[in-house]
Amino acid sequence: MENNLRRVIIDEQPINPKYYEKMSELLDALIRERKARALAYEAYLARVVELANQVQNPASGTAYPKSLDTAAKRALYDNLGGFEQLAMLVDSAVLESKQDDWRNNRFKTRMVRNAIAGVLKMAGVGANDEYIVALAGMKETSGGYTLTPEETLERAIERVLELVKNQYEY
Repeated sequence: MENNLRRVIIDEQPINPKYYEKMSELLDALIRERKARALAYEAYLARVVELANQVQNPASGTAYPKSLDTAAKRALYDNLGGFEQLAMLVDSAVLESKQDDWRNNRFKTRMVRNAIAGVLKMAGVGANDEYIVALAGMKETSGGYTLTPEETLERAIERVLELVKNQYEY
């Protein structure tokens, strides 16, 4: 049962890395509790079923804003630091710039990448002053957010593009 749930989490990880990373941590904690015999078997099974339901239906486990009505928008929200407006802007940019078979065409993919870059730049990511939005990998500063040294604007753009490529809706 644990292995099947782990397989689903691994298979779905590219679609929403932050969410499924959290589900993986919950499964690990549950397995540790079972191995420590801290849980009665019936309670363990109930918690595994609850976790399986969250893995199968991510929208049920987290309270998302109402505007995030698709799995793609929720994945962007989770992976863009929980900023609803930024997720909506990236979603709109992708929908407006994508063309048929865009994933398999280098030039069409570049159009989507440029649209994402435009939104991130417009939002202030990569500017010299403090940023108005936060991406995963950013830390809070007084009055704004900054990229950590590990993530540049280019790496953030590529990370978001990869996330978008893994969404079924685009």
